[in-house]
Amino acid sequence: QELSEEASQFAALLGKRQELRDTFTYDGRNHWQSHDLNIHYEWANIKDLVLPALSYNSQTMNLGHRFQFGADLPRTLNFNVNYSRREDAQRLGSSALTLNQELYLEHSKTFSTAYHYIFSRFTGFGGDTRMHTGALSLQHRLYESLRTELSLQASHSDLSTGSQKLYGGRFNADYRKKLSSEGMLLANLGGRYEIENDRIQGK
Repeated sequence: QELSEEASQFAALLGKRQELRDTFTYDGRNHWQSHDLNIHYEWANIKDLVLPALSYNSQTMNLGHRFQFGADLPRTLNFNVNYSRREDAQRLGSSALTLNQELYLEHSKTFSTAYHYIFSRFTGFGGDTRMHTGALSLQHRLYESLRTELSLQASHSDLSTGSQKLYGGRFNADYRKKLSSEGMLLANLGGRYEIENDRIQGK
């Protein structure tokens, strides 16, 4: 529990701030041979003793898990959850939730793939927004000189006023060749294509 008080004066104007803060926080971490787990949680109750209407309480939680597998080639699975909620003195609240999952697979010394999925939701201010995003990327390296990457992404959003869909792809190639001790040849080729479909009320 913490009590903070501040007083200020500007010309003939007097300002006063008095706040009572009750908090509870937990942080935990554990490490195994192939797993890592991190947890953070915080609960807070903030009372504004000068302007009670500005009082609020909040909760925040973060959970992260990392799993490494594969004896010869690196392979990793990451999972993260972030949640927060805030409620004011009038019982009006908002909340946000994000789920993030990523899988990385190294198939050989020159070829790897990555898969990414994100779900997010925000509720508050009279609306509810949800979003799904998925991505796939492929990376290839040829003779340490040519590196190519292809990525595909799609997202779908449900808004309080409609929906939105987005599809896209990107290609990039980098070429590096050492000509001499003081010279190098560099070349790059890339492109991006994107389609957006909006169905918003009023449009």
